[in-house]
Amino acid sequence: MVYICLILLYCLLAFSINLKYGNEVSFSSGVFILLSLFFLALIVARPSYFPDYKNYFSFYAGDAGERFEPAAKIIKKISPSFYIFLLFFGICGFCVKMVAIKQNTIYHNLVLFTYLSTTFILHDLIQIRASCAIAIFLFSLKYLIQKNYAKYYLLIFVSTLFHYSAVLFLFVPILCMSNKISVKFWILIILFSYVLYFLHLDFISLAMIIIPKNTYIFQTLNFFAGKRVNVFNVGQILKIIIFLYFLFHNEELDEVGLLSLKLLGTSVVLFPLLASISVLSFRVSELFGSSIIFLLPELLNKNDSKKYYLMVFVSFEVGLFFINNIICGYIF
Repeated sequence: MVYICLILLYCLLAFSINLKYGNEVSFSSGVFILLSLFFLALIVARPSYFPDYKNYFSFYAGDAGERFEPAAKIIKKISPSFYIFLLFFGICGFCVKMVAIKQNTIYHNLVLFTYLSTTFILHDLIQIRASCAIAIFLFSLKYLIQKNYAKYYLLIFVSTLFHYSAVLFLFVPILCMSNKISVKFWILIILFSYVLYFLHLDFISLAMIIIPKNTYIFQTLNFFAGKRVNVFNVGQILKIIIFLYFLFHNEELDEVGLLSLKLLGTSVVLFPLLASISVLSFRVSELFGSSIIFLLPELLNKNDSKKYYLMVFVSFEVGLFFINNIICGYIF
């Protein structure tokens, strides 16, 4: 039933995009509330065979939990049932993303369609702690663009309470030091990251040379190291294609789009640099690549050949949905 409802809404969004030819569609507050309630119901009613479901159920039941962050422990304490526990995570994750969409773009339907095509199932139905951290980060982009660093860093602190990996967002303001983007610099740094990968000089390998072997950090890295990821997997190749397209058309992007492009570039670069630990490589890449939901709709921000770009956009999004959810086994 969850899958059927999700696919029906997905088709409805695709129809609305075609009906409006990709023009601005801003949802009213009422529509936002209805959509949020609908998705919260899906989040709470997720199938029990989903990855991580048993881990969270065991954590709530008190069988595990030392590795969980403070926010999860607080939510557990105030939740009278496991379903309320999931509901709180849904509010902190999906609903905060909806607010971020409302404040960062005028293309609400396009961004939501992109989110459903990319990481909704992975984040809001599986990796719910990471979903909350990413949601708060996306919400904080407004303050980062406004250079209100106090509010930005406060929100990032809150996001780390949901997932410790969000501490990496502390370095994102470096990307805002310039309002421009250098095509040559980003192409060279991507090539350089792959050269280091083939030379086995990625960050983790170098860190394990420097860190003393008898330390906890070394033991942890050594435990996860060994299984290198395929740095030319379909997801990474698609990210590179998307990044290069918008890199060569960056003059058409607004402030949110330009920052999203830089974040996507960072995601592409870090993936091979952390390749010796697959879990870390994918997680960090997902964190920085999360803002792609604001970037892809920029494809329709054109006055010429709008129908053509609309066809490309919808086809590409459906392809992403198929790759991210069906090939990965989250649906069917």
